[in-house]
Amino acid sequence: MSLNVVRILYVDDDEDDFLLVQSFLRKVKRSTFIINWVASYDEALQKINDEYDIFLVDYRLGKETGLELLRAIKKQKKFAPVIMLTGMDNGEVDAVAMMEGAADYLVKGNFNADTLERTIRYAIRDAMLLQTMEISTNRFRNIFERATDPIILIDKNGFITKSNPAFVSRFGYDPDHTSSQLSFLSLFSQSQQSSLVEKILRTEKELIDFEAELKLMNKEQIDSLISIVKHDSLANIFQVMIKDLSALRIKEEETRSLKKFSSTGRIARIMAHEVKNPLTN
Repeated sequence: MSLNVVRILYVDDDEDDFLLVQSFLRKVKRSTFIINWVASYDEALQKINDEYDIFLVDYRLGKETGLELLRAIKKQKKFAPVIMLTGMDNGEVDAVAMMEGAADYLVKGNFNADTLERTIRYAIRDAMLLQTMEISTNRFRNIFERATDPIILIDKNGFITKSNPAFVSRFGYDPDHTSSQLSFLSLFSQSQQSSLVEKILRTEKELIDFEAELKLMNKEQIDSLISIVKHDSLANIFQVMIKDLSALRIKEEETRSLKKFSSTGRIARIMAHEVKNPLTN
């Protein structure tokens, strides 16, 4: 959508109402509104997938209602902003429309050009924000699920609310399939370390690359590098990333051993070659 051009599909069986809305939008100087009108539910269905930035839908459309059209629009375009219009001030209709996903609800005769323009602008802005949030959420979920390092989400009291497969595999705990909540603080071997993390959560600060000893479900203890950052400010949710230093050190030792064997192999081949020549003579 252009910042200065807004494309609108107006759905109403009363042409006079359409002409009134059109005259309101012509008074707005900050944006250009391109508004197309259809008079029925069936006509609107044929245009849902066209390039519109927002839909203005009358509640009464003959045998169908604007709520039915709202559901059809949301089925095709999840984030499309829809403003419901009605000739009567009915709180029940308002509540149902908002529950079904309407961006706002306006009563005909109770709004002017400024109110209509502001409502349209806010509805489009909110729809864009919701879409951006879902994209970010899906991106995080993809990283969260596929990460090779354990990652968990915890609340301000330290209880685990979500864990990725790497955590379940390494630690043996599956918070999604337990009857009681698992506390991240209970995984620390040393009380002073858990106390420090508890303080970090209480003061809503961050903790980066903190080395600690954590307990697995099988009672084994591993050295870990922990980072705690705020994930959701409103819900007081923290993201905990755990680097398994024990496993990392084992891999490093294996790599060093392979390098040693490789070096030994090269020396052996050189010696065999040097010894072989005199023996052949």
